[in-house]
Amino acid sequence: MNLATLTGRVRLARGEGPWAWLAAGSVALSLLLLGGLLTLIAVRGLGHFWPASMSLVELDDGQVLAGRAVRELPLPESGGPSGGRERLYFTGNRDLHGHVWRWVEVGRIVASDRPRELVVMERLQHGDFIGRLVEVRPAGQVAALSVDDGDGVWATLQARLTAVEVLRGERDDLVHSVIQPLVRRLENDPDDRAAQRRLVEADERIRGLQETMRADVVVLESVDGRRLALSLDEVLRAWRPNAMSLPEKVGAWSRGVWRFLSEGPRAANTAGGVWP
Repeated sequence: MNLATLTGRVRLARGEGPWAWLAAGSVALSLLLLGGLLTLIAVRGLGHFWPASMSLVELDDGQVLAGRAVRELPLPESGGPSGGRERLYFTGNRDLHGHVWRWVEVGRIVASDRPRELVVMERLQHGDFIGRLVEVRPAGQVAALSVDDGDGVWATLQARLTAVEVLRGERDDLVHSVIQPLVRRLENDPDDRAAQRRLVEADERIRGLQETMRADVVVLESVDGRRLALSLDEVLRAWRPNAMSLPEKVGAWSRGVWRFLSEGPRAANTAGGVWP
């Protein structure tokens, strides 16, 4: 007579029983929740890099704004979905308006359009600019009086921005590969004449690059008529989302994701990428 018969208990075979199934189910549920969380983060986060269309909106009091519609909600006093609604727009232009978001009552909108000439410009300061491109001119030259929506000015801007990007990359390489090592070298040996001479030469080269980057100015105009002149070294990139085809938007989205993963942060970690 075995022990199970004496004690009146039946021993389950090893590896069976409810606890193994409970543990496996818990792991599966955890993986599903993790996958759902990652999917939510990816959908919400990666959508930020999509060059969404920009709307030109006219209100019943004559005000005009340009921006990207973000969400739409019922008004708090409307009492339900059948009442009034309000729409949130990202309008940019922090330096002109003091804010970048604006709620608009949908019932006050009398006209809405998506003109192809609307420009979105990412800047080093004050965030995005949304408006129209007037001209690209050498610094110090008198600005034109009328808005030019032609593709010629846009092509000129893109060519100048590409050239500035090359100069910016050369400047950053000098800072990281030449300036910083020389500074550390001089901290250890302040009397190193060769390092001092090379540091002066590198500093002069950087000043020359900066002057070249500031040689051109882009003139912009907000949809309410206010003009803004920016040196091209303050502009990172520009695009016209309403004039872009689907393949162009996909390409812009891919480049935006890559920049986010490969570039370092800037503006106190409020802009730029995540690369350390």
